[in-house]
Amino acid sequence: MKSNENNARADSNFYASGALLLALKPWAGVPEQFPYGISVLILNYVLFQSQLIPRWLSVWGLVGGVLIIAMGFLRMF
Repeated sequence: MKSNENNARADSNFYASGALLLALKPWAGVPEQFPYGISVLILNYVLFQSQLIPRWLSVWGLVGGVLIIAMGFLRMF
């Protein structure tokens, strides 16, 4: 009888943690946008300064990096 009670407790713990993970799923992508956006800004700034690609292309990359960071803030709030 004890093993059935222990199994029921273990199953309920798995259901609770599974429900928690499913509830956090929409928030999973939010934290990764900030480092990605900052790295896009750094990369395009370096490309802008070095003139390895046309400047208009690196400016579009800078605009895209700002928009990625803004999208992360908007998704948070």
